[in-house]
Amino acid sequence: MARGVYKFEVDWDHDGAYGNANADVTADVMSTSPWTWGRGRAGDSTLTQKSNAGTLSFVLNNSAGKYSSFNTSGALYGKLLPGRRIRVKMGLTSATTLVWSGRLDSIVPDAKLYSITTAKLKAFGVLGTIAAGKARTSRRTDILTSAAIGVVLDDIGWPAGARDINTGQTTMSYWFFGSVKGSGALSELRKVEDTESGWIRESEADEVVFEDRHYRLSGARITSQKTYADDGTAGAILYQDIPQSDPVKGVFNKIIAEAPSQSLASLAVLWTLGATGADSPYIGTGETQRFIAEYPTPSAINQDIGAVWTTSAATTDYTFNTASDGSGTDLVGNLTVSVVKALDMMVISMANGSGDPGGYLTKLQARGTAVQAGAAQKIEEFNQDSIDTYGEREFPIPAKFLPSMQEAVDYARYVLALNKDVSPRMKLRYLANADDAHLTEAFTRGLSDRVTVKSNAGTFLGINEDFFVESEHHDVRDGGAAHWVTLTLSSAEQTGRVIVLDTGPGLDTGMLGY
Repeated sequence: MARGVYKFEVDWDHDGAYGNANADVTADVMSTSPWTWGRGRAGDSTLTQKSNAGTLSFVLNNSAGKYSSFNTSGALYGKLLPGRRIRVKMGLTSATTLVWSGRLDSIVPDAKLYSITTAKLKAFGVLGTIAAGKARTSRRTDILTSAAIGVVLDDIGWPAGARDINTGQTTMSYWFFGSVKGSGALSELRKVEDTESGWIRESEADEVVFEDRHYRLSGARITSQKTYADDGTAGAILYQDIPQSDPVKGVFNKIIAEAPSQSLASLAVLWTLGATGADSPYIGTGETQRFIAEYPTPSAINQDIGAVWTTSAATTDYTFNTASDGSGTDLVGNLTVSVVKALDMMVISMANGSGDPGGYLTKLQARGTAVQAGAAQKIEEFNQDSIDTYGEREFPIPAKFLPSMQEAVDYARYVLALNKDVSPRMKLRYLANADDAHLTEAFTRGLSDRVTVKSNAGTFLGINEDFFVESEHHDVRDGGAAHWVTLTLSSAEQTGRVIVLDTGPGLDTGMLGY
């Protein structure tokens, strides 16, 4: 039996360097409790299931009180805080391969008299951080899906160096989101993910990854990277369990897609600050006040869903005076104004740099062109043979920003071709400690990798085809004496029939034999 080497590190100083003397917590990790980590899709369906935030957990020896947040004499006092970076490395003879990264969620001590005091550590992957972010941005036109991903990540301050973004294949005619409280960043990313028919996930290196719909049609994904078999195939990984899901649940034979429609009204005043005269807001010297202009207002027409806002202009949109009724000295030139725009709101920040005692905001309005939602244009594609065999199984594509009816039609046909027939859906579990080859596989295999599964000699499942890795989960027991790896797999057979089209309208993919 092989046995790996593991290393667990926490960036207590929150500087990305892992340079703190206590950063390496490996010696404190308890071998009497399991070490678990994983990441990837919530299930085996690339159509209906998204990636969850990854997870990591293990138990620390806390006999010296190092991991007790209220212990003022502890070596890490004041640094046991959520959001600290954490990573796991492993290897055959030294722990050099990064296999998981994320952020600290909690460290909870478990103290008992006359026994070893411990602390349970939990961490989450980068999607957990993204999910907590609130983003705002203005309406964009003719923007690639990949560029939209970048806009969201920029807005929540996600580092440019912690991204792995494919180019994207769909140009959205228009794209928008936002609310007064900010929109959930991950939910907005997933709308773009659905429009692209791509995948947003985490890397093992603490990155946000965006795979466009061509990602699995190129590079290493077009050939199998490893074989998992039950028939003694030379060089194959021997698995112990291969539980299947009901393949019929993955069948969809009636697909509905839609292309939204919008129009823009004429430029108009959409919002006005109601306070005037004696109620005019006072902004003192060196002070900044923020005002939120919202639209639609209660008086807006029903189909208005937001606005393309015009940046505030002095005297036209705001005035500033030493007197609340505007009869004093004009101070409008002393205001520095900046705005943040989203679909349904604009935050107007007004900073008074005047040397005077201050002044009154005697006028404030927000102009823009109202965005009016038209009726969604819907289409339906179906396969009667599949309906006759499995019954009608409908799937409304959740894509919100398909740019045209032609792309909606092509998208629906593409989804139908991939999902109208049954295909194997399964998990696969193997013991990484079997030998060095199995252990190497445990820290080599990654999400979206293509692998071959042969399952008939010992299981009689009749399976011999390629799959993509959708998720991975590691369960290490007894300090590394037993390391179990569970992979969730989706069939690559249908994807292998996808071809990339270089010309023509609509979606740039097609299906052989469809």
